[in-house]
Amino acid sequence: MTQLQSGYKVKCLRSDRGGEFLCSKYVQFYEDHGIQRQLTMAYTPQQNGVAERKNRTVVEMAKYMLHEKEIPYFLWAEAVHTAVYILNRGPTKALNNITPFEAYSGRKPGYATCEKGYRVYDLISKKLTLSRNIIFDKESSWNWSEHSNKAVALFRNEHSFGVENDDENATLSSNSTRKESNVISNLITS
Repeated sequence: MTQLQSGYKVKCLRSDRGGEFLCSKYVQFYEDHGIQRQLTMAYTPQQNGVAERKNRTVVEMAKYMLHEKEIPYFLWAEAVHTAVYILNRGPTKALNNITPFEAYSGRKPGYATCEKGYRVYDLISKKLTLSRNIIFDKESSWNWSEHSNKAVALFRNEHSFGVENDDENATLSSNSTRKESNVISNLITS
């Protein structure tokens, strides 16, 4: 996939000595494709310092997003996905102020590569869905403990995405202008 997307052949792969990279299936793949393997010494994360720092940055960003908007930890994977997405689309000095996405693909980054929408957690189905019409309220948060036991109904059409609840303050719609009505600000986008 990397070769198809970038036009470059993978020549070398550096990794720690994690079992996932040492199984016979991967060893055979590396040999079949002429990929050189470089393994760091056991218990020496400093040999892979750039990756270790980047992993720490990703974890800290994900923790911050979850904490700041009081999002439950079962959405951890989405927060990590969002953090990586943001990092890959922000300019970096290491690449002369272009984005990692642009350096890899040769084109300017957009919101999504495969779809034109936002990833939204559906409170009813407890699944992630894609939607193109979203209202963001960066100032408020969804109260997961208060609303977890109440019936929440999501409605969607071509022009709106929203949440209705018995509580008048828990209504979100595209026509709404009241700040307190925008209760789902912690939408996970990627």
